[in-house]
Amino acid sequence: FMMKEIHEQPTAVRDTLSPRIKDGRIDLSELGLDEEAIKNVRRIYIIGCGSAYHVGVAARYVFESLARLPVEVDVASEFRYRDPVL
Repeated sequence: FMMKEIHEQPTAVRDTLSPRIKDGRIDLSELGLDEEAIKNVRRIYIIGCGSAYHVGVAARYVFESLARLPVEVDVASEFRYRDPVL
């Protein structure tokens, strides 16, 4: 099953991102995020279970490198019991 998901990743990424790219620019307005809101992001939290958690651990390096923002990765079943400073 994991190999199936790995092979489906290019399609999943395209299907997720292409509706949000307009005129060569990323448009997250449907999420209530405009350019100003995105500029005010100071930390990223990635929450996942199983393989999604492990992808989050790998993604942390990408986000920290490209966005220059601190990233925390947590197991979802444990995160619900935390009281993180958001």
